[in-house]
Amino acid sequence: MIYLDNAATTKCSDETISIISRYLSTRFFNPSARYKQSVIIKSEIDDARDCILNTLTGKGRIIFTSGGTESDFISINNTKKSLGSKILISSNEHSAVYYSALELRNKGFIVEICPTDKYGKLNMIEFEKLLDESVSLISIMHVNNETGAINDLKKIVRLAKEKLPSVLVHSDGVQAVGKIPVNLSDMDIDLYSLSAHKIGGMKGSGALFIKEGIELSPFLLGGGQEYGLRSSTENVAGIISFVRAIENREINRQINYSKVSFLYNILLHYLKNNKIFRIISDENNGSKYILLFTNKIIRGEVLQNLLESKGILVGTGSACSSNKRNNRISNALMLSKPYSEGVIRVSFSIENTEEEIYALISALEEIFMEYKL
Repeated sequence: MIYLDNAATTKCSDETISIISRYLSTRFFNPSARYKQSVIIKSEIDDARDCILNTLTGKGRIIFTSGGTESDFISINNTKKSLGSKILISSNEHSAVYYSALELRNKGFIVEICPTDKYGKLNMIEFEKLLDESVSLISIMHVNNETGAINDLKKIVRLAKEKLPSVLVHSDGVQAVGKIPVNLSDMDIDLYSLSAHKIGGMKGSGALFIKEGIELSPFLLGGGQEYGLRSSTENVAGIISFVRAIENREINRQINYSKVSFLYNILLHYLKNNKIFRIISDENNGSKYILLFTNKIIRGEVLQNLLESKGILVGTGSACSSNKRNNRISNALMLSKPYSEGVIRVSFSIENTEEEIYALISALEEIFMEYKL
């Protein structure tokens, strides 16, 4: 099997599996207990927080969550803002942000949706127009999970805070951490969501960075874990393996990016030289971990199934919204009807090989040749 849907999830690394096994067997203790073994585990969790802050150069707190969706939800719902104020998001935010914002609309907040360009990058001119004194919270993703478009968060935050010093700015960084440079202090971001399973960690483990001085209301009440914001016995195996995954990806980030870029360019060259396909991703300024393209001959779901029959797994977009039949992302990317139905997302991992990309190209050639006949 050739797996090329790594924006949906990645295979756990061998180190992740080893850590999980250890912390579910011999190091299984509850961090909230008082005996020595539990005190040690709690200390390791605190070290994990510091490690993430140091790795991503953040000044503030890390709370551990069940993943990017929960981190997004907390950022949208549990930040302190006045009822009736405005929430500003982009048109192709992850569904965790988009639907959380819409729910706040039902509670009396105003939701403004800023358009993006054809690559999925925030339209800065329109964004600036929407910045008025009623805006209390902004959420703009760092790397677009559909197209790989990279938003300039430093510029976005600076522009927002120059006009609105008290505004809070959140970003979903799930597709960024471990793949492109992330410096939380330099970006001056207030809230930043992370997820383990996009970088070789386990599912069900994530984190939220909260900048120093930012206050949130509690999300889960109980034993007072995670600074009293999210009470629940910690997912120790997930936390420790997540931190190691971040460290490893950051240490090898440039080497990994060069490898993934090489694979990206092989597929890009084929697509650009075949009139059947239209490339959606920004080949010059986007993340090389994601390549979104389309055609007007075969529907995306059909092409996905045909490739699967040949042992190749690709995506048709965000796995989190694949069961929702709507055209929000296609409309945001300004795709016309024939092309909006033929979208395929190939997302790369450091474990993918040159041979696998050529196998995908051969499979596409065979499939479209059959359709021509």
